[in-house]
Amino acid sequence: MWLKFCGVTQPEQIQPLAECLRTVPGRSALGLIAVPRSPRCLPLPQFANVAAQIPADIERVGVFMDQAVGVLTPWAEHVTALQLHGAETAADCAAIRGAFPNHTIIKAFRLKCRADLDSLAAYTPYVDACLLDAFHPEQGGGMGQRFDWRWLSDATLPPQWILAGGLRPENVSTAIRSLHPWGLDVSSGIEVAPGIKDLAKARAFVNAITADLP
Repeated sequence: MWLKFCGVTQPEQIQPLAECLRTVPGRSALGLIAVPRSPRCLPLPQFANVAAQIPADIERVGVFMDQAVGVLTPWAEHVTALQLHGAETAADCAAIRGAFPNHTIIKAFRLKCRADLDSLAAYTPYVDACLLDAFHPEQGGGMGQRFDWRWLSDATLPPQWILAGGLRPENVSTAIRSLHPWGLDVSSGIEVAPGIKDLAKARAFVNAITADLP
């Protein structure tokens, strides 16, 4: 299982969150937001400071929206993965893949309807994983909203796909059992306020996951 706690803003929470992530078998990540419209957005100096405190065994994911390669460059040096959460085309992803060959590339899809899933195939040659999230007209993510999971019942998904949107300790077990995602991404579901994680909820979230893993 790949698991990411996203929207981290507090340096003092890095170590306890990392310890929590390590209890889940598989790869773990912490996500830092570089999207100005997000309440969890970190300016570059703060972004770099928080990223530097993430342990080496935890993947450092930077979340961006519709940024050109040149804009991404100063941010990319502080992370190991780039999550593209905007309206990036497959060609945009190919260009970013070429510019950052040593980074993991994750393309997020903010789903409005079942038909949106049909676009995934065009991206898979250029990205390492696809993240499925709910659409919100004003925010790029982290709103705690869930898309209709029934859309996935007959969809052709890439091997490495990540479920996001509306996940919390109370429903993550259902998500794992019914959808069998390769990875999970949670933000608001383990928060007391945007960017401030609730460590008790984070522990409850991973406990629910490990109870359902073989």
